[in-house]
Amino acid sequence: MSKKIMHSTFMVLFFIAFLLYASGCISQSRETSENAPVQAADAGIESIKCRDCNVVLILVDALRADHLIPYGYVRRNTSPNIERFARESILFENAYSQAPSTRQSVASIFTSLYVKQHKLYKGTEFDIDDNVNVLDQHHVTLAELMRQNGYYTISIAPNYVLTSKYGFDQGFDTFLTNIIPRKANILNGIFFEFLENFTNGTYYPNDRFFTYIHYMDVHYPFQHRWDANESYVLEYGDGRLDILHEWGSKYLDFRKYVYALNSSERDKIDLSQMVSAYDASIRYTDNAIGGVIDKLKEKGIYNKTVIILIADHGESFLDHGNLYHGGIAYNEVNHVPLIAYFPETEGGKRITVNVELVDIYPTLVDYLGLGEGKDYEVSGESLMPLVTGIGRYGKEYATIGGNTEAIMYGDWKLIRIPNKNTTMLYNLASDPHERNDLSDEKIEARTRLEEKLDEFNKKISEPEFKPREVGLDNESIRKLEALGYMK
Repeated sequence: MSKKIMHSTFMVLFFIAFLLYASGCISQSRETSENAPVQAADAGIESIKCRDCNVVLILVDALRADHLIPYGYVRRNTSPNIERFARESILFENAYSQAPSTRQSVASIFTSLYVKQHKLYKGTEFDIDDNVNVLDQHHVTLAELMRQNGYYTISIAPNYVLTSKYGFDQGFDTFLTNIIPRKANILNGIFFEFLENFTNGTYYPNDRFFTYIHYMDVHYPFQHRWDANESYVLEYGDGRLDILHEWGSKYLDFRKYVYALNSSERDKIDLSQMVSAYDASIRYTDNAIGGVIDKLKEKGIYNKTVIILIADHGESFLDHGNLYHGGIAYNEVNHVPLIAYFPETEGGKRITVNVELVDIYPTLVDYLGLGEGKDYEVSGESLMPLVTGIGRYGKEYATIGGNTEAIMYGDWKLIRIPNKNTTMLYNLASDPHERNDLSDEKIEARTRLEEKLDEFNKKISEPEFKPREVGLDNESIRKLEALGYMK
């Protein structure tokens, strides 16, 4: 299924899309891309692309979509800044990560390849032993493509499974991972200093930049708490590695205790304080995201910057008997936020088509006019047809890989666990929390989705390489234990 993008692209003028949108010709609600009304693309008209736009890709580790206000969360005021940002942007209601673990998911984002294509099997959060797969250098990563097109590339990502040792530095001019404390305000300070120097022309000869910011505050251990009225967030813990390691060890012990219980005993566990701390950590990160947006506006480059907000995966709070993330591809771990700001496009639009995080790479290629006349192997599809209503989004379903696999087609979702010979079927319109397995009742729907999933797996072109492995030293193991990764 991996294919080559060749540009000149088929996109047409954005102001035409706006006129169509204003006249009501563009549908905002579509169950599947295949039945959506579209306007034909005029190949004779070169589209207006933001060739001089910067890019800020913001990833919030372990952020569930359903704990954000613009995705319908009402329990707490977790995300007022993200809500403000969504009103100016395009919100994808049904976006899915390609795996419920950081390394596999981010590898798919960076390469626009599915897990079975980049093959980072060893080194997921629950499969870390003495050796870990490395992201292969023959892939053209998003950062590499950006740098080839004149962007200065910087990664601010203090997640210890995304280091240069594992190949995630490919394409970045500046690659920062060893950031202590790894809190959002520290990451913002680094970005703001970079932005100041970049806009002043102090150190950087480039006229555009690509920044990847990977916030860790929503990842366990949650270090933030609400005040008594849940009106603002208090700091709790200083983010030092020894503190994180202590908390991570306690969490691992708690998780082992929980998994030793039977299902009825698990149902009695009260996780309200943990969920409250999770929400407080979202609010803290939301403040940081608001700060990034405000700083870009202050510098006068907001309208020259593409901003994309995503998560690598969500988080489980015993929704289906699981704690943490990884595991079975239920929505709490694979339904993620995707909110994108494209300068000069109409904001406040909500798109219901099922889309994937592998689509981000080709979307940026499309919108920025990157790599024209060159070939790049990708498996994602540009989202610009959904944004503009011009042309057609090239997929009819979304998929999830890893140890379990899933396919989302319209309102239906099928989960398959190959090594357990288990299949589950849910109607997400009537059962968004996936409580009622219909696999034995809706045989026709189950068969149809199984066929589509089998078809998808056959289309994926298996790479002819085997990713190399690297060993883990004691310091790497200690850092991974602090995140609750090691068994």
